[in-house]
Amino acid sequence: MVSVEHGEIQQPRHGAAYRGDAAGKDCVSEAFQWTQQEAIALCRQVETICPAFGCHVALTGGLLYKDGPRKDCDLLFYRIRQIPAIDTDGLFVALERQFAIFKLSGFGFVFKAEHKGREIDCFFPEEEVGDYPGDQPFREIEPLVAAMQTLTIEKESLQEQFDLAEVN
Repeated sequence: MVSVEHGEIQQPRHGAAYRGDAAGKDCVSEAFQWTQQEAIALCRQVETICPAFGCHVALTGGLLYKDGPRKDCDLLFYRIRQIPAIDTDGLFVALERQFAIFKLSGFGFVFKAEHKGREIDCFFPEEEVGDYPGDQPFREIEPLVAAMQTLTIEKESLQEQFDLAEVN
């Protein structure tokens, strides 16, 4: 969240305007909140292109389960059973070109996007690679750890061979 003075509107990292509420707590400006009707309309539009990329779209989260406007729209993209994988790269290109839905960040399970200054969280539950960008540095280290383990084993093997050679 962006820290703001009470009532002052600012542009945060994702483009939606935030302002402080009566308690001083940050919240999304009403102009940038989603209504359930808007989210359903967006899902209907997005669904028109989804099958070409191996998926369908479903609304989830607060817009589906709670009353009133929400700060973001949660979209779940699920694979068509007969298709081996969702073409997420192609999907996001098409979403940008046809509906002005811009991918901002993310990978694997969760992507952050924006439509007309409003936030969208895109979920791909079948993806295997991480679920939040904060996990990425650890995933990049995994191959290095495996390589170090291999080198340690090789070093121990060479040390044993050297020790045997000294004895003979």
